[in-house]
Amino acid sequence: ASVELVDVMVRNSTATSGRGGAVFAQGDLRAVRSRFESNAATERGVGSRGSGGALAALGDISVIDSELSNNSATYDGGAVVAGSGRSLVMEGSTITANVSHFGRGGAVFAGANVTVSISDTVFDSNVAAAASIGGGAIYADGVITIAESRFVANEARSIEVASYLSTGGGGGAIYSEGQ
Repeated sequence: ASVELVDVMVRNSTATSGRGGAVFAQGDLRAVRSRFESNAATERGVGSRGSGGALAALGDISVIDSELSNNSATYDGGAVVAGSGRSLVMEGSTITANVSHFGRGGAVFAGANVTVSISDTVFDSNVAAAASIGGGAIYADGVITIAESRFVANEARSIEVASYLSTGGGGGAIYSEGQ
């Protein structure tokens, strides 16, 4: 149920009506010196499907010295979705131009009580177009610690729900509902 990827490239893969456009793990997921490019998780209904454009796991996730670029999700986590009550570690990575079309976390979505630890990582040009919240680069609903990292040109866009009303769009770089 756990997956470890070392020196791997996954490009142009799609999970239709599912999670993890490149990889979905029932257990832990670890990516080291790997590249995930132009993957997608799509869905036409509402729910947890269509989340995690590149990576999704029900266990702990580690992304070390890796690159995630141009991935997309219909809903949460343009690049990565971390399940509730787990941990997400990102070190020495580059997370660029990922998009969540109708959800939270243009690059990363960390659900309820997820412990997030990020160091020496660059988040550049990620976009969340949310009807309710946002988080251009990161949406987190747990404890989040960030050190020696950069956030450049990330965007949380509002979605127009009527010609006179738009909603969402908070936290251009980070939207935290936790600590």
